[in-house]
Amino acid sequence: MIGDSIKNDIKGANNYGIKSALVCNTGLTSVQIYKNNILDEQHLQNLIDRENIDVNYLLHSVSENSH
Repeated sequence: MIGDSIKNDIKGANNYGIKSALVCNTGLTSVQIYKNNILDEQHLQNLIDRENIDVNYLLHSVSENSH
C-alpha cells in the first residue's frame, strides 16, 4: 500500500498485513512532519510510535517519470 496518511493508509495496510510505503511530501501527514520544507524525522518517528504502526518504506515523493 502506498499512501500519504499515517492514520488511514498506513494503519489500514498494517491492519490487513500489507506492506506499506509512506509518501512524506503530500497529504495530511506532510503538514505534520515538514517544517520550513524540511522533513522533521523525529516528529515523523513520534507519529509512527504514537499510532503504533509499521512503515516498511519511506518515499519523499512520487512523481511520473516522462523518460
